Amino acid sequence: MLLRRGRRVADYLHASCVAVFVCPEREVSALPAAQRQSVERHLRFAEDLRIETAVVHGKNRAEILVEYAHKNGATQLFIGPAPEPPRKWFRGLAFTDQVLYLARDLEITVVAERNREGGRPSLYPEDEAAGLMHSGYVRIPAEMTVEEAIGEIRRQAERVEMIYYAYVLDDSEHLLGVISFREMISAERSRKVRDVMRTNFISVPEEEDKEAVAQLLVKNRCSQCRSLIPVDA
Repeated sequence: MLLRRGRRVADYLHASCVAVFVCPEREVSALPAAQRQSVERHLRFAEDLRIETAVVHGKNRAEILVEYAHKNGATQLFIGPAPEPPRKWFRGLAFTDQVLYLARDLEITVVAERNREGGRPSLYPEDEAAGLMHSGYVRIPAEMTVEEAIGEIRRQAERVEMIYYAYVLDDSEHLLGVISFREMISAERSRKVRDVMRTNFISVPEEEDKEAVAQLLVKNRCSQCRSLIPVDA
């Protein structure tokens, strides 16, 4: 799923795409048989998708990955959810946390697992904006601190396919603001979400035609402070 997502985004942006495996050993052949076979299978799958592959070596996966990204001029990173549980007794050591901190100059997307049912079918016509909506988004209250919000995002990540932004809702489920992962990880942990969220987002009615939505996206895609979401999200 992670490889497919990266390929689709690269195609949309007319950009190159590279799948990187950070090997903790000097040679992939030194890995345990099951892990080696899994890695080789994923690399072959990447090549089938016309994705360039690279194997780099090092013990610290986050540092090696971000170093490779910087050296090779990457502008976006797609990573999967961390396989290990968060280390509650010592914050900041999780792979995802390290990547978000080290690659603050890059756009980072955490691609979570899709549920086995593949999600609910859309209840809206295919040509309307509401057909683009997905119920799996991260929501947080405005009164939380940034530290609390990061913990809340971790709890919600299992049911969300992709995490670009967290949406700040009131008690009536009305949208108050939007905050990106990069903004959240860079903010002072003691600040309130309401003080760091952005409120100048763009919204569209749910019955808006998809063609009009596409034109709006193209018109505003260069803006660094706007997000497009359905008006009733």
